[in-house]
Amino acid sequence: MKTGRRAAAASPVGWAVLIAVALPPAVAFAAAAAATRPDPDTLPRPRCLWRMNGVTVARNGVKASLGPKAGTVLLQRGPRDTVVVDIRTGQLVGKPDPGPLHRPKDDLGVSRSYHVPDVPARDGGLLWTIAGDRVEARRTSGGHVERSLPLPPFLEAGPSVGLLVADGRIVVITPVDMVRSGGVIAVARADAPGWTLLRRPAVATDFVLASGVLLAAGEFDTTVAAFSLTEVEPPFAQLSPEAAVAAAKADGGHEHRLLIDHLIDLPQLGPFWLDQLRAPKAELHVDALVVLSTHPQPAALPLLLTEAPRRNRGEDHALAEALGSQDAPSAARRLLELAKGADAGAGARRYGYNSYRDNAYRAIWRTGRASELGLCTDTRERPVAALAKTAPDGSIGTPHPFIFQSVAADGGWTVLCQAREDTDRDGVITAHLGHHGDVFGDLMRPYLVVGSGPGMAADEFIAADPRGRYVAMREGACLSLVDTQRRSAVTLANADLRDDDGVFGSHRAVGFDTRGERMLYLRGSSVGERLVMRTLATGREIEFDPGPGLLWRAALDPAGRWVMAEIVAGSRWPQVGTTLAGRSCRGAAMSWSTFGESDSAPVIRRWAPTSGGRMQEVAGLIRPVAGGMLVRDDAGALAMVAADGKRTPVAAADCHGTLGDAEATGDALLVVCAPPRAEQGRMMLVAGGSATYIQMARVPARDSWTGARDGVLMWDGNWADVNRRAAIASPAWRPDEARETTTWNERDKGVFATRGDKKMELRRPPSLPSPGDVPDGPLKWIKVGASP
Repeated sequence: MKTGRRAAAASPVGWAVLIAVALPPAVAFAAAAAATRPDPDTLPRPRCLWRMNGVTVARNGVKASLGPKAGTVLLQRGPRDTVVVDIRTGQLVGKPDPGPLHRPKDDLGVSRSYHVPDVPARDGGLLWTIAGDRVEARRTSGGHVERSLPLPPFLEAGPSVGLLVADGRIVVITPVDMVRSGGVIAVARADAPGWTLLRRPAVATDFVLASGVLLAAGEFDTTVAAFSLTEVEPPFAQLSPEAAVAAAKADGGHEHRLLIDHLIDLPQLGPFWLDQLRAPKAELHVDALVVLSTHPQPAALPLLLTEAPRRNRGEDHALAEALGSQDAPSAARRLLELAKGADAGAGARRYGYNSYRDNAYRAIWRTGRASELGLCTDTRERPVAALAKTAPDGSIGTPHPFIFQSVAADGGWTVLCQAREDTDRDGVITAHLGHHGDVFGDLMRPYLVVGSGPGMAADEFIAADPRGRYVAMREGACLSLVDTQRRSAVTLANADLRDDDGVFGSHRAVGFDTRGERMLYLRGSSVGERLVMRTLATGREIEFDPGPGLLWRAALDPAGRWVMAEIVAGSRWPQVGTTLAGRSCRGAAMSWSTFGESDSAPVIRRWAPTSGGRMQEVAGLIRPVAGGMLVRDDAGALAMVAADGKRTPVAAADCHGTLGDAEATGDALLVVCAPPRAEQGRMMLVAGGSATYIQMARVPARDSWTGARDGVLMWDGNWADVNRRAAIASPAWRPDEARETTTWNERDKGVFATRGDKKMELRRPPSLPSPGDVPDGPLKWIKVGASP
């Protein structure tokens, strides 16, 4: 993961064409030094001088502004009750002032969406602004830079960074416009550069700097507070447990918002949480369960085993996660026992939701104890009777609500989700599509159909080999590898089937090479996870130890020559905040949003040849290639490093390049160049020592590749022909090849896949569902133009 970049040296020879095309001067960004963001728990806190809660009766939030006298602020406490308050003491000054509530450019907590301080910020005769990794002052907009100082190395200009300047004091706040417990304030003097870092007040969304005091308002909490930037309180990490809890409550305002966020990572609270757990009626008893799910303590196990389940769904979930974090077999057994009772609940019947069972599985997968607990023990090849049931008319699935999931490259199998039982007990079998792709109504399950028929029921479709023979499905706690030609399956013992966000990209548990010869899957164990490379034809397996650290994801070379592990230097996998529904049985989303990646700790990549051996760590590794390694240096530049150490430049640091696709040899790459935090960038084809602009494309969230197909590379649905060095609509189709349709128009017409000869298409029945309803199946391959 990249957290920033420092200024690069001159662009390498052969890359000047790309720089000129990809990043014209108007959008070129200076690179910043890579640095780790400080832990807010270790930062001093600005002293709270005073706080007022509920200062307005209006439901649209706090209203305040700088007062008519120096060192005062106006606060509205009612429709006709505006008072003047001393900034440093919070005491009323004189009689209530019935004057204007706020002025145009210094309002605090206005009744609109989040307020972001004006940039540039004016202080005296200077206009201050953030430019890349520096704070600069000019007399006029665009004028000569008169003062300049570098930002702290982990900061860079962006929409979440706010700048306040008053009386020569410079304050940078991040994030400036949202409620968050882990924000940072950087304070400096214009005449004596040098930053002091403080922890940002948690519930504030609007700020004003005046008389050396930072005024902060929380629109959600109807709170206004004043903080001294020169008088500080000790960091949370240095407080006693009792003092830390009191300070977290104070920082969260009168509603004690984000209390658990303040406390969850404080190491000194370990014994405190055990005390809370021992007392079922303790104020923070449920919070203790939440903390122990993230920071397990072996001493908590006896208490968790005797903890009684509660009727509150959130509290039951907290207990399930706390038990699931324990490595002991007794914790998994207790979860399975509790799951039996929870299965009778409405949530389990309607949505398949059972927190006890889900957390039992995650604990079993992590520790590799499925076999020990009597699960997934039969690893012999077995015939799958459901796959032998075919339909005389070629129907795929049943006449029930369905969501299309995937189809084999040759059309030989189809995966679709269907609701086939009245799980919500309303007398009918229906399903309804939500705005973000989520499905409501009766419970949907994935079904694998080989040829035709009702198909094999499973709990999750995980992955399939590109040639179309093998499909990986989850059945309960077990990984089933289905051979669609033999219509048989093999259970792979102790596979780790945990996913990360379960929304974007592929499932983390399984991957295949492009030739359908090798499969990579993850296996849990009491000593840590392992990578397992399986030869599909023989079942022979080679196990790899990924080394120290938290294994996040693993990759198998599309050509099947190497495996690679991505290790997180932290305690949690990165998570992308989003409103998009999970990928399993997800319908078409009308819209969705993302909110950035949390826990984005640095990622270390290690690799080994598929023949076996110890995994090797290479600094900045993106992926191995036939001729060596594709790496990213500290400045953000991409280069090929040969076995003899020779370095060949690929992309300069000012490209800010992210890999979209690559040939297995590394001779051709797709690189998307874009300024930091941009959503779109210039997709460049790098081959033969030069770069060619292809088209604009979405910036990859992280480096990715699918492997070349007949000299063609692809990123985000955009194809580039390596030989022609140009964009193409799509690669040439084989006559027997089946491709999923991608346009709304085709899906609305009920067409989900088409063969390369354009003679056959996979369609649903012609009847249209009511708006918002999920259509009924079954699907069927029919001639183009014929009626289903």
